[in-house]
Amino acid sequence: MKLDMANFLVLESRPAIIQHCVQYEKHKFADFLELEYRLHDDGLKGTRLWLFRHKIENRETKVIIAKAFGEIINYNHEFPWPETLSLDAGRLQDLNLQTRRLAIIGASVLSVGTVYQVMFGGTLITELRDKCKKHMKLLLTIDDMKNDEKLNEGMFRLAEEGCSLCNEFVKNQLMRDINASEKDSIRKCVLEVNTTDHKIRILLLRRIMDYVGEVTLAQYAYPVQMPAGLTVIHYEVSGTIAQFYRIIMHNRRVYGDLYRGICKGRVPTPKYPEELNGEWDPDFCILLRTLRSRHIDNELHQRMRDEEIQRVKEAQSHLPDTE
Repeated sequence: MKLDMANFLVLESRPAIIQHCVQYEKHKFADFLELEYRLHDDGLKGTRLWLFRHKIENRETKVIIAKAFGEIINYNHEFPWPETLSLDAGRLQDLNLQTRRLAIIGASVLSVGTVYQVMFGGTLITELRDKCKKHMKLLLTIDDMKNDEKLNEGMFRLAEEGCSLCNEFVKNQLMRDINASEKDSIRKCVLEVNTTDHKIRILLLRRIMDYVGEVTLAQYAYPVQMPAGLTVIHYEVSGTIAQFYRIIMHNRRVYGDLYRGICKGRVPTPKYPEELNGEWDPDFCILLRTLRSRHIDNELHQRMRDEEIQRVKEAQSHLPDTE
């Protein structure tokens, strides 16, 4: 009974706690923007560039934001990091590495399966791919993705494992070992996955980014089907996107209005006092007041509470029946 009451209180209090966290983050971000403004710098420069990369003619604001979040899962760090995501940068960059790792594993598995089918034929491609994925997930770690030297070593491990598994299946199917030429073909197809223009790896990354955009756009409105090309890494991608989704949904609670304002041109690049006869930019002052507002959005509070209750019900529905 006590545990049930505690769980009930946590469930009841969670939306209010989250809402006050949202208000606190908005307030602190307003302090950051004010400091940047006093230093004659735009504290939203990276955020604007990030959103505007996805702003095309006749595209709805919600689609722009969804596509922008899709980019984050495989972010090109040649661009400045959005300031509104700075608190979550560490976790999001880890998910970047995880996404690229999954794309490499998926492309390696598909490449090995294709080469095997071409050279040896047979009906064991699904079994080979499943076994390749299981082993390659262990051989290529997140740490291997953090520098090129380790990644190259990891790719050689994947290539050798691909040769070993193909040899095992050929023995069972054709009662012989694969020869040196066949091994070279298998190694080559795996090592090529790490090249910058590898089509399968790029396609998998693009499908993941598009899927994140669709999930972000849909929210709870309708279920989003996993793209067919990601079947080989379906469960791994689902787990990564679930982690990513929790981060970005909180971020949207905090900065959703700001993103919409930027997309619609209501939050322009600020002008500085030297340009305005010593006065502060009125649009910038409105932005600060909006972020620092203590108003609690009751509709948002109720929606968050409903979402949390739905999440708990879904989790409970997957628990085994103990009776």
